[in-house]
Amino acid sequence: MQLNRERGAIGNMVCATESKNAMFDKVINIESTPDRDESQREEYCNSPSDYTILLVEDNEIHCQLISAALESICHVDFANTGEEALEMASRATYPAILMDIHLGAGITGLETAQQIRRIPRYRITPIIAVTGYTVAGDREMLLSSGFSYYIEKPFPINHLRVVIRDILGLRGQQQE
Repeated sequence: MQLNRERGAIGNMVCATESKNAMFDKVINIESTPDRDESQREEYCNSPSDYTILLVEDNEIHCQLISAALESICHVDFANTGEEALEMASRATYPAILMDIHLGAGITGLETAQQIRRIPRYRITPIIAVTGYTVAGDREMLLSSGFSYYIEKPFPINHLRVVIRDILGLRGQQQE
């Protein structure tokens, strides 16, 4: 998936969108900021290039928002289908995987996570469900089906940053 990345900061929330055609409808609190000097980047993380996580998400704007939110912590590789995620996970080793559950066509995020768990090096890798599935029992079902964490859309950006810092062992790093 090719993304057009613009420099800037994300505000407070990432929201689920109703459709790809309406992807801007429910994305709120986006504030652009001047580019940070690259030397400032070091105060937030030893080196974002040390870490690359996999984001499995079929909504391009969500990919852009999450990538921008995590840019001072890690790099983000993108897969927009479960099949693409399986291929990428078989070629590389990621310390964490962010997984949308409803991926449109093809296999679901749940099926993708279960298949990734069958790859020996991913048996204990944190797989984080990032989803708009909020019906009673969804959280418990996802956690009992192989997910390590559950983040419900909409979510505060800082919550995602805290979870990823914790997983990557960067708990003591300064918050943004």
